[in-house]
Amino acid sequence: MKKTLTALLLLIFILPLHAARLMNTRGMTSAEITAHILGYWKTADKQVGNTQAVVAVYRYDGKIYARIIALYNPDTKEIEDDIYRQKNRDMNIEGNPPYCGMDILFGLQHDRDARFNNGRILNPKNGKSYAATVNLLENDTLRATGRYLLFRRNMYMLKVDNTIFPENFTIPDETTFTPVIPANR
Repeated sequence: MKKTLTALLLLIFILPLHAARLMNTRGMTSAEITAHILGYWKTADKQVGNTQAVVAVYRYDGKIYARIIALYNPDTKEIEDDIYRQKNRDMNIEGNPPYCGMDILFGLQHDRDARFNNGRILNPKNGKSYAATVNLLENDTLRATGRYLLFRRNMYMLKVDNTIFPENFTIPDETTFTPVIPANR
C-alpha cells in the first residue's frame, strides 16, 4: 500500500513538473534572465490554441509583475477589450476593476536558473490570489504555477512581438507601469 501511494504521488506531483524543460540559462546573469522575460506574452486556450489575452511582463522595484493589456474575442479572434477601453470588469474583486490594466502576477523575484519565486498569481474568476512560481521554458514559453496547499494549476504564455497588436493600437510602454494589486487577495 505504501509503495502504491508513493508511486501515485510521484505521478501526480513530480512528473508533471519535469514535462517541460527549463530554458538553458547557463552563463547568463540574473539581470539577463530577468530581461528575457520582460515584454509581451500571449495566453492561449488549451484546447483550440486561440489567443485569449496579451499580458505585459514588467519590472518594478526589482520585482516582476504581469498586467493584462488586451482580451481577445474567441469568435472573431480580434481584440475586444484593452487597457484604453476597459469595457469588461471583474465582479469578483473589490471595486470591480477592469480586467485590462489588472496585474495578474505580482512580486516575483528571480531565484535561480530560469525560475522566479515568492510572488502571487491572481485568479480573476474567483478574485483570489495564490502563491506563484514562474519558470522560463524552452521555446520562449513561460509557465506560471499557482499553488494552494497540495493543489497546483499552470498557465502557459508564449512570447510575442509588437505585431500581435493591430496597426492602430498604441502599444503601452511597460517601463512606466506601477503595480496595481487587487484589494482582496
